[in-house]
Amino acid sequence: MIALVILALLGVFLMMSGVLGIGRKSAGVVATLGIGAALLANTLMWDKDVTALNEMFNKMMIVDNYGLAMVGVILASAFGLFLLSDKYFSEITNYFTEHYALYIFALVGMICMVMYNNLSMLFIGIEIMSVSLYILAGSNKTNLASNEASLKYFLMGSFATGILLMGIALIYGATGSFYLSGIESHFVDNPDSNNIIALVGMFLLLIGMAFKVSVAPFHFWAPDVYEGSPTFVTAFMSTAVKVAGFASFYKLMYICFTPNILYWESVVWVMIVLTISVGSITALIQTGVKRLLAYSSVSHAGYMLITILTANEDSDLLFYTAAYVIASLLAFGVLFLVIDAKGDDKVESFNGLSKSNPFLAFSLTVAMASMAGLPLTAGFFAKFYVLTAAVKDGYIYLVLIAIVNAMVGIYYYFKVVIAMFFKEESSETISISVSPFYKLVLTSGILATIVLGVYPDLVYNLI
Repeated sequence: MIALVILALLGVFLMMSGVLGIGRKSAGVVATLGIGAALLANTLMWDKDVTALNEMFNKMMIVDNYGLAMVGVILASAFGLFLLSDKYFSEITNYFTEHYALYIFALVGMICMVMYNNLSMLFIGIEIMSVSLYILAGSNKTNLASNEASLKYFLMGSFATGILLMGIALIYGATGSFYLSGIESHFVDNPDSNNIIALVGMFLLLIGMAFKVSVAPFHFWAPDVYEGSPTFVTAFMSTAVKVAGFASFYKLMYICFTPNILYWESVVWVMIVLTISVGSITALIQTGVKRLLAYSSVSHAGYMLITILTANEDSDLLFYTAAYVIASLLAFGVLFLVIDAKGDDKVESFNGLSKSNPFLAFSLTVAMASMAGLPLTAGFFAKFYVLTAAVKDGYIYLVLIAIVNAMVGIYYYFKVVIAMFFKEESSETISISVSPFYKLVLTSGILATIVLGVYPDLVYNLI
């Protein structure tokens, strides 16, 4: 909760800093240090008695270890991205302080989404985050693709928000409560109830949240928005935003609707199969790495959705999101530099990268190996824990489909690796310079991926 206050004040300060005449570099340092301070404050609250704090907010938001852990992943991903952001923000000629403020306000919304205990607070958190992202997606105003991404995101996001809000209204009408515990009590006390209002409200909430986390068949906006948005914005949506969406989705389904899982179990099962399959198969035919990572994000959403179906351990979702975020930061960290040097994100732009810059090639290889779920990477245990939980709950066919798609994933992830190591550049070799600080950040990501691939309990047993 202290992290929320820090970020809210930081966002207001950055919004006003343009008037105060603060320069770009100073604003960047303040924003990055502010996120780091919020991350530290969030970490210091671990295992503390926060009863009085929860009562202060009338229990509309609850601080617990699950929320602290997921907020920690969100803030760590944002902190890592901001450490890699110098080139991106240096190209923004106007309103750069407002750009920083929008990212910070988006993080404020994400914290509300993760720690909510009341559906109205969930809605508020989603809207704070979404409005910031609508603007950021179209922040490259001279690029038609960015304008299109912003419009599509706004239209689809508004449509999903309407569905979500209708679901909240129906749930309140059926249960008489916005609080998660009150909704849960209604379904526990009426296990055989087929209250049509409650069931329709539940499915509307399910659909609304599925839109927000780009789960098939409600994913169709994601690839176009990810491709058209500035690459840094895409990285932000693929990491912090994805984690916040699933953390709140998991909490909603696990607490409120587990008592009547028989009504939605088959629906979620089908959504998982569609999401993993559509993401994997469509990624096969992509020629641009940015769009490939977009469909990869859709596929990973399917694996994260399995945790909602099993809901055995909060640690399954925590570890998967942590492993996914680290790999994504590595991949986008390399992508930033390649796009800047080559001018596009085509797979061919990575040809011969191992010769011109072995460090970047190795960094991207580790990222792709982790996303593919290969052993000795964090991604391997991420998939292992999720699929093991599914097997224990008897979802054998679901696991088999997921394994087949994981094997397909190895092919499209390693298209980029093959280009880097086994293909020659078609034109004159372009040297990509990497600053020592940038190398340090990427090296930290590589070490984290490998360490969690060998000692997963460092994260898995936190909650």
